[in-house]
Amino acid sequence: MQVINIPQVPTPPAPDIFFRAGPPDEVLIAIVAVVAILVAGLILTPLARALARRIEGKHVDSGVAAELERLRNRVGELEEVEHRVAELEERVDFSERLLTQGREQPVIGGEK
Repeated sequence: MQVINIPQVPTPPAPDIFFRAGPPDEVLIAIVAVVAILVAGLILTPLARALARRIEGKHVDSGVAAELERLRNRVGELEEVEHRVAELEERVDFSERLLTQGREQPVIGGEK
C-alpha cells in the first residue's frame, strides 16, 4: 500500500464579523436614531403646543375678550389719573418753593 500525501489546502481566515461580540453597527445606529427622535419629541412637543395655542389665540372666547377690553379701558383711566397726579405733584412742589422763598427773603422797603 502506498500512502499518498495530499497537500493540505490552506483555509482563509474567517472574517472578524462572525466572531465579534455584540450587535452589528447597523443595530446600534438604529437604536441611537430612535432614542434621538424620542428625546427630540419630548423636548419639541411642549414648544409645538405653545406655538399652536399662540396661533389659535386669534379666536378668543367672548368672555375673555370682554374682560380684556374692560382691563384695557381701566389701564387707560389709570394712565390719565397718573398724569393728573404728576401735574399735582409739580404744583405742590412749586407752591412749597414759593412759600419757603417768602419766609426766607427779608422785606425790602418797609415794614409789614
